[in-house]
Amino acid sequence: SLRNIKKLAESKQPYADAQFFLANLYGTGQLGLQVDHEKAYYLYLMASKLNHPAATYRSAVCNEIGAGTKKDPNRAVLFYRKAAALGDTAAMYKLGMILLGGLLHQPRNLRESGVWLRRAAAQADEDNPHALHELALLHERQNNGGVVPFDPNMARELFSQAAQLGYAPAQFRLGACHEFGHLGCVIDPRRSIAWYTKAAQKGD
Repeated sequence: SLRNIKKLAESKQPYADAQFFLANLYGTGQLGLQVDHEKAYYLYLMASKLNHPAATYRSAVCNEIGAGTKKDPNRAVLFYRKAAALGDTAAMYKLGMILLGGLLHQPRNLRESGVWLRRAAAQADEDNPHALHELALLHERQNNGGVVPFDPNMARELFSQAAQLGYAPAQFRLGACHEFGHLGCVIDPRRSIAWYTKAAQKGD
């Protein structure tokens, strides 16, 4: 019950999972709670102090978009770094993209960007397929700044992995690859339509 969750989150030795769960409830206004972004942010911070990876990632997002706290790009990056170091897949991907594009006032760092994107790709799942797709896009570009080697076969393999995880943009790319014979795919209208259909069902 909500009372028990609050007890666990606010006790002398609080549980990070309870704080994270309660923060999500305040962020979305579930179980009859009023939406309260300040409270949500405070609880994410508390759980982050206890090294909760997902709460640390959420703390970063709050700082980036200014939810429950003021916008602070530098602080956001510190939290993304901490969450990535704690093994949060979404944070690894986000940090990779920040360093790839020089976002949030950060200098571009292609070498480090590649490290984080590869780590995120290595633990990709249905919730976090994005790094596979981004790495595929980089591998298929001849001048990608040296983040990764130019390798169309690797690109195809990564698009396939992301598509198997249900990622619509990757499913669309495989549809195109089998339509036109890109990235070493055989031209196969049936397979092409099958991937296009999957992407369409996902709203692409």
